[in-house]
Amino acid sequence: MSELMIPKDFQQAPFFQDLYLSLRIDTEKDFEELLHDRYFLYDIQEKLGEGVVKPWTDATFYIPIVFRRWKEEKIQIGEVFQQRKNKEAKEPMTRWVAHFISVLFWMNDQPVPGIVHLNEHIPTLTYKPINVWERLAFVLQRPNLHHSYSQLSELYTEIEKIYYKKSIMNIKK
Repeated sequence: MSELMIPKDFQQAPFFQDLYLSLRIDTEKDFEELLHDRYFLYDIQEKLGEGVVKPWTDATFYIPIVFRRWKEEKIQIGEVFQQRKNKEAKEPMTRWVAHFISVLFWMNDQPVPGIVHLNEHIPTLTYKPINVWERLAFVLQRPNLHHSYSQLSELYTEIEKIYYKKSIMNIKK
């Protein structure tokens, strides 16, 4: 078990707030297991100069795992909304928005630089869904609304298409 201090660039609601200034990491867990309870881990490690695993350098391995896990967990999140337990949806929605942001940067071959100024970083990305910042901002402000869940699902569908299109274009080069 190790512990990382959360850099100021990542101290932003709803992800890391005053209560979470450090992040405990179970070094025995693999990438897929860490998806369930940690986000921005590899980006924070990179920011602190402690990055060993760099998913943005091997996106073809890591990003499909995120897509597969999202497809599995989005069903459960949808059921929470169907049961009108919206407050219970906040944590998994926040986690999967964070993973979406990671995929967005990783597929552009870079770590997430921070989440405090996402509105400035996202427009510089080459590969991204249309109006992604506006849509993400909506989901981040209201993660416990069913409409946010629908928006996040659409964003994942779009980014997956963009990712595979980019992958095919890279193969043809």
